[in-house]
Amino acid sequence: MTERFEFVSVRYDGGVAVVEMNRPDKRNAMNVVMLEELRLALEHEEASNDVSAVVLTGRGAVFSSGADRGAVEGMEGDALAQAFAPVAIQIASGVARLMLRMVTMNKPIVGAINGHAVGGALIVALGCDLRVAADHAVLWMPEIGMGRAIGAPSMATLIACAGPLVAKEIVLTSKRFTAQQMAAMQLVNRVAAGNDVVEIALELARSLAVLDGSAVATVKSRANAELAKIWAEAQD
Repeated sequence: MTERFEFVSVRYDGGVAVVEMNRPDKRNAMNVVMLEELRLALEHEEASNDVSAVVLTGRGAVFSSGADRGAVEGMEGDALAQAFAPVAIQIASGVARLMLRMVTMNKPIVGAINGHAVGGALIVALGCDLRVAADHAVLWMPEIGMGRAIGAPSMATLIACAGPLVAKEIVLTSKRFTAQQMAAMQLVNRVAAGNDVVEIALELARSLAVLDGSAVATVKSRANAELAKIWAEAQD
């Protein structure tokens, strides 16, 4: 059985739902429609009696290139910052709704970071309960180079996941971190050969799917208490 939205696709592997961002021609850039479709897909899987775990990944060569900047392509400096500001607000709102769903849903999410995860996409990856990254994946936050600070909930999420020292390095330097470096910072659980990342994430999700669902939900709720508070406060 397969479900298909405009920019998100869902397929099933036993008790695991594989949810894919599906804009490979746009490097899975996140727009408001995609973000809402991701939220709705997760809401559907949470309610399903046939699904016990989720794998979240991107179709094609990347996880996601972050916010869709097609409307401001070619702009630089102050012009870029000014033109992108209203887009950034819309994307941030969509990310906030998605993240609240991710960190509070009662089923585990395993992120299969199959390639670059940039900006808001890195934050979405951090919303997954466990993360497997392809060995060629690169993750970074480019916002400060565009003349703007990342949102408070995103910064708080980085601090909650990595600690303030690492979080500030990620944001202030806009450095591109490899999967291996992210694993060393305990932001990624495993690094896998690129072609194997989704299958390894699936294996991990299958191992979670056979556990007692109530116990898993309780552990997730306790572990995500701070993230749930951050993203609940970020709602419009």
